[in-house]
Amino acid sequence: MNRDGLDGVRQELLAESALSLGLAAERMLAAIAELRAWDAAGRGPGPERAALVDAAGERTWGYVIQREVLGFLDTSAALDVHAVPAEVRERMGVFRRQRSG
Repeated sequence: MNRDGLDGVRQELLAESALSLGLAAERMLAAIAELRAWDAAGRGPGPERAALVDAAGERTWGYVIQREVLGFLDTSAALDVHAVPAEVRERMGVFRRQRSG
């Protein structure tokens, strides 16, 4: 493959990487927005809210992993920019066991 062909492939890979990171950020922000909406409605604590925090933590973890795969290692600054709540940060990478039966 010639240099022009390789440059085209590189451009394609960069575009796909940017798209993946953007989608991960959108998923994270949507989950955080759901949590904030719950709180704004005054619904209070409970299993439903805990599930929202877990979901936001999982989506945030996905975003962080995607950033790190692309070589962006300053996670704290990125989470600060997106105003990710501390309780969501604490749930990153934590997965609850599914109860059977």
